Amino acid sequence: MSAVLPALSTPATLRRCVETLDAGGVIAVPTETVYGLICRAGRDDAMRRIVDMKRRPGDKPFALFVRRWSDLAGHAPPCAMAQRLADALWPGPLTLVAAAHPECPAERDGSVGARSPDYPVLQDLLAECGGLLINTSLNRSGEPPARSLDDAGALIDEVDLALDAGQLPRRSPSTVVDCRGSEPKILRVGEIGEDRLRSVLGLE
Repeated sequence: MSAVLPALSTPATLRRCVETLDAGGVIAVPTETVYGLICRAGRDDAMRRIVDMKRRPGDKPFALFVRRWSDLAGHAPPCAMAQRLADALWPGPLTLVAAAHPECPAERDGSVGARSPDYPVLQDLLAECGGLLINTSLNRSGEPPARSLDDAGALIDEVDLALDAGQLPRRSPSTVVDCRGSEPKILRVGEIGEDRLRSVLGLE
């Protein structure tokens, strides 16, 4: 079993997380929907470890955890739609897909997906890590997402550190919205519905 700490935003916990990430480590963390895996943005070695751990296809893109859309400045061109949705609905279960520059840590085929998790320890950890973290779900590829560390099975033994929040409430996954067109395109139906998205954008 990897080292486990309570998912509380204390100085000691944040320091341990930052040290683990700086060393190229992978951490299991709770979110408002399911447990996930995070590593430092730009650490290709840690990202390769996650690919191997999850047994996921190598061409499947990662996503980013951010605090706010402006944290992507320099990594993605301005996107008014994404900015407006993020301002209104982040932090929360909404992943926004937009165009990205080639140097963006999770760029794939000219785009990136990002969301701001509504979980205090992750928001504080993002503040300590410059606002960007690579993230993906805590499960083997093709298996159900984990709502507890026990749900992850043997995968939890491969992470360097785990933050335990117990059993998470059953909720829909994050809504995934492609913001690259003139109107939002829902790629995955989730917690936030189309009516709410269109209302925020004034498209009713």
